[in-house]
Amino acid sequence: MATNFTVDPSKQATFKQFNAVCHRYAALLRPEKDKTRYELYRAFRKALAIHTKANGFLTMGDVQKALKADKVPAPLMKLLQAEAKPKAKAKPKAKAKPKAAKPKADPRDAKIAKLQAQLDALQTLLNDM
Repeated sequence: MATNFTVDPSKQATFKQFNAVCHRYAALLRPEKDKTRYELYRAFRKALAIHTKANGFLTMGDVQKALKADKVPAPLMKLLQAEAKPKAKAKPKAKAKPKAAKPKADPRDAKIAKLQAQLDALQTLLNDM
């Protein structure tokens, strides 16, 4: 069943086409499927969104050109590299030092002190006699 399907190159691209372009550019830079390629795809989505806000929406004609492209366009690479620059890290906040735990009085110490006091009292009584 052959169908003649023509694409209107001036029509706005769909979200699936937008994502397909991002996948294509990520695949050009990272042919192996791994986490890095997915991170590139996400970065290209962000860069392409910034690019389309500045230059107008992505058309179906642009999508067809992008899917046939052999390299990533220079403006997108500049945006991608600008976003990849490390941002200044905030200084870590000083952590509050944990308070030293007060030593708990041992109940045996209290008994020993009481017995010592009684012994001292008995010794003073004996000395007085």
